[in-house]
Amino acid sequence: MNLQDLVDELAETLGRSVVINDLAYRPIVASAQGDDIDEVRARALLRRMTPPRERAYLETLRVTQSRRPLTIDLAQFGAHERLAVPIWHDDTPLGVLWLITGNLPPLQDHDFRAVDAAVEVARGVLAERNTAGAS
Repeated sequence: MNLQDLVDELAETLGRSVVINDLAYRPIVASAQGDDIDEVRARALLRRMTPPRERAYLETLRVTQSRRPLTIDLAQFGAHERLAVPIWHDDTPLGVLWLITGNLPPLQDHDFRAVDAAVEVARGVLAERNTAGAS
């Protein structure tokens, strides 16, 4: 499965958009954006990078170094709350899967299982991509 199919399937399962960013907060792949899109998401997708002010904030939270999902409050930027799910392979961070959670129904146990499964698939694809890029 490729990453585009993965985020599209997860977005359909969860009923919300999904984005996977690289470690520089640039979108690698994104599902279709529904009504939950906000200005931060729109700018990040259109410019292919997270705006500098928001990126600096995320860096203070050490999102790309986290080993656990983080709930990120972006209200100070006029944006919806997000769930950031780090993607690691062994001791190497590979990216972050992002879900908008603010103003949407809470995620349920079956949703978290779907996110975990998607992260496992993304881990394999991104690790393979990193290995191919290194050689």
